[in-house]
Amino acid sequence: MQNVVIDVLPADRAKDGGSYAGLVAAQCGVPLQQCGQVYAHEPELMIEGPMGNVYFRPMVFPKKGDQVAGHAHNFDHVTFLWRGSVRLRAWHTDTMTRDEKGDLHPPTEDKMIIRQYAAPARILIKKDWAHEFTALANQTMADCIYALRDFDGQPTDNWNGDETPYV
Repeated sequence: MQNVVIDVLPADRAKDGGSYAGLVAAQCGVPLQQCGQVYAHEPELMIEGPMGNVYFRPMVFPKKGDQVAGHAHNFDHVTFLWRGSVRLRAWHTDTMTRDEKGDLHPPTEDKMIIRQYAAPARILIKKDWAHEFTALANQTMADCIYALRDFDGQPTDNWNGDETPYV
């Protein structure tokens, strides 16, 4: 099976009058069930998971102000912003503090990297850097893109089902 990457194309390009299923089948040249995973830049068809030798995690921000809370990863990855705009706040995990309950909190903004991005934009997120995104426009959409990794964390072409590297 092959993975198919499609963009938003005019309905007249699809053989069945406009559905994405028809568009994918037309691009594959085979029945849709033989095309493999479908990935389209439309929220209803965005999927999370491996494609080729990369792992995609979509982020959809329906409204301005929607947020992906601060979090960090064990490996570098890229966020590709392809619609809308975001504010990124990032901080090294070493700068976080614990309160009396033991909960971790981000540092003050003077110890953060704060940037704004408008689509299209590629944003490198380094390992051990916590980061959060806030949408600056309605219908903002992005993908976090990770290298596929094996159980030892080494890059691979074959996904083993382990989602730990992408958490």
